[in-house]
Amino acid sequence: MLSLSSIFNFYKITNVIFKAEFPPVFLFFLIKNGFNF
Repeated sequence: MLSLSSIFNFYKITNVIFKAEFPPVFLFFLIKNGFNF
């Protein structure tokens, strides 16, 4: 099970790598999945 901090760390890493490719909707997608455990 991922913790919420792990999800945010994952987002920060992917945001650096794919900064131009992923819109803020990607953050919403991660948060939505993060609260669906």
